[in-house]
Amino acid sequence: MATITAPQNYSRTQAEGLRLAAMISAQVNLLLADRASIKDLVMFAGDVTGSGSAAIKLRYSNYGAGNPFDAATDGAEYAAQDMEAETATITIGRSAMRYDLSDLLVMTGLGRDLDPFNIAAGLVEAAEARISEIIASTFLNSSTNKGSTGADLTLANFLDSMYALQENSNDTPFHCVMHPAQFNHLQQALRSENNNFLAFSSNTAEMARSKPQGYAGELLGVEVYKSSRVQETADTLGYHGAMFTMEGIGYGIGTPAALVGSLNEIRPAGSPVVISFQRDESKGLSEIVGHLYCGASLLEQSRVVGITTQK
Repeated sequence: MATITAPQNYSRTQAEGLRLAAMISAQVNLLLADRASIKDLVMFAGDVTGSGSAAIKLRYSNYGAGNPFDAATDGAEYAAQDMEAETATITIGRSAMRYDLSDLLVMTGLGRDLDPFNIAAGLVEAAEARISEIIASTFLNSSTNKGSTGADLTLANFLDSMYALQENSNDTPFHCVMHPAQFNHLQQALRSENNNFLAFSSNTAEMARSKPQGYAGELLGVEVYKSSRVQETADTLGYHGAMFTMEGIGYGIGTPAALVGSLNEIRPAGSPVVISFQRDESKGLSEIVGHLYCGASLLEQSRVVGITTQK
């Protein structure tokens, strides 16, 4: 007859040998990041591919409303006027990102957690973030600036920026891009305002609420946006946002020519990034490389006002 034995009482130390210390999630989640793009707020100047140059030069002149007719004496000769001319240059440069995946890393993955095509999709986001960063860096070149690195952003700074654009005959819409810390300052300033002009504005109440990434709302006719791509000031004590019209800042791109017969690249629709796959057999590595050719420049100083505040 078989002997029935009592169940064994395993100790915790013994049980740990039968179980993982922690279960690893089958999905790799992206870390919190600012995924909002600001490139649609500025002017697209074009693609340098096939142009013979890595720079785009935009030309400006005063032969229109910028130079009104003069009073002239009837029957007398009127001298020819000079056409004042200015140019702005956008120089295209290279940006890149690369990840190497070993064969062992891929084969021991949980499902398709580090699938090369999932990583390629992440590279598209990284390229968009880089474009926003390049555009935001042009704010540092503004000749007209409101606020200072020694103080929080105030409603007066915001209004002064708007007034400066209006004084230069800019047409709306005005766009304001500021660092999230600057936007917090603006919300605090609105909270402390007690005048009827703002108190009875529905947009003021809406602006004071918490906001997601990107578009934050409209205040006094200005479209307000938040972006963590806004750069630090030269002294690193503050942030340098800006209020501008679309024509005040421009960006351009370059698109590499497709290799005939190449099956090892991806060109996502709506993005200038090119993602290539390369195999290094001697190391057992699959290389995923993203290429971006982009540049931006402040085009007209009279269309841009910098907003400088402390962090």
